[in-house]
Amino acid sequence: MAGGTLVVRDPELKWPEEYRRFWFCGSAFLSNLMNAFSTVIPEGEHFFIESVRHYLDEIRDPVLRAQAITFVGQEGTHAREHRRYNEFVEAQGYPVRRMEQRVRRALDHCRAHLSPRSKLAVTCALEHYTTIIGAEFLRNPVCRESVLGEQARLWFWHSVEELEHTSVAFDVYRAIGGTYWERVREMIGITLGFWPLWLAITFAYQSHDRRLWSLREWWVALVWEFVRPGFVLRLVPRYLAYFRRDFHPSRYAGTDAALILEWRARLGLVPGTSDVQR
Repeated sequence: MAGGTLVVRDPELKWPEEYRRFWFCGSAFLSNLMNAFSTVIPEGEHFFIESVRHYLDEIRDPVLRAQAITFVGQEGTHAREHRRYNEFVEAQGYPVRRMEQRVRRALDHCRAHLSPRSKLAVTCALEHYTTIIGAEFLRNPVCRESVLGEQARLWFWHSVEELEHTSVAFDVYRAIGGTYWERVREMIGITLGFWPLWLAITFAYQSHDRRLWSLREWWVALVWEFVRPGFVLRLVPRYLAYFRRDFHPSRYAGTDAALILEWRARLGLVPGTSDVQR
C-alpha cells in the first residue's frame, strides 16, 4: 500500500516574454525532445486522473485513498503547468495544438476500447515511464547542469513529485484486483505506442526549427541517448524490472528518497513524505 502524506504544491512558474529556443545543452533536438514530452503531459495527466478517480469509492484503505486523492491533485497541477508551458512554446510558432490533438486521439482510443481496469493498467505503465525518466533526469549530471532557465524548475519539480507518488496508481491497481498479465500487456502496448508518438512530435518541432535533417543534431541525439550520458540505455534496467511478477515501485525506495530530499531542498519545495521515504 502507499504510505505517508503527499503534498499538492504550486511551483509558481513564470515564463518570460523572451524564449530561449535551445535551452537544453544548447541542442535543438534535446530541447524539442523535452518540449514534445511536455506536449504529451497535459492530456496524459488527465487520463491518469480519470483512471484513478474511477476507483476512489472502491478503495477501502484510508491511507491509500488519501494518497489517491492527493495524486489527483498533484497530477492536475502538472497538467496545468505543462499546458501553460505548451502555450508559451506555441507562441513561438511550434505546432503544439496540432500535436496535442494527436495525443488526445490516441488517449481517446484507449478510453473507447479499454475497460476501466485496463485504463488503470495503462496509467501504471505510463507512471512507470514518468518515474524512471524523472529519476534519471534528477540523477544525471548532464541534465542537472545543462537545463537552463525556468524549464529547469518545471522539469525538476515535476520529477520530484513523480518519484513521491510513484506507487499510488500501482497500489490502487492492486487493490481493485489488477492482474500481472494485464499490466504487462498494457506496458507492451504503451511501449509500442509511446515512443513513436513522442518522436513524431519531436520531429515536427525539429522541422519547425529547420533542423530535422541536420547531421549535427542527429549526431548529438545519438551520442546523448546511447553513449554519453547514454540516457535511454540508463532507463533499460529499471524499465525491465516492471516485467517481474514481484515488481513494486517501492523497490527503488532508497535511491529515490535521496533524490527527493536533495531536490526538495534545491527547489525550496514544501516538504511532504511518501512511501519512498519509509
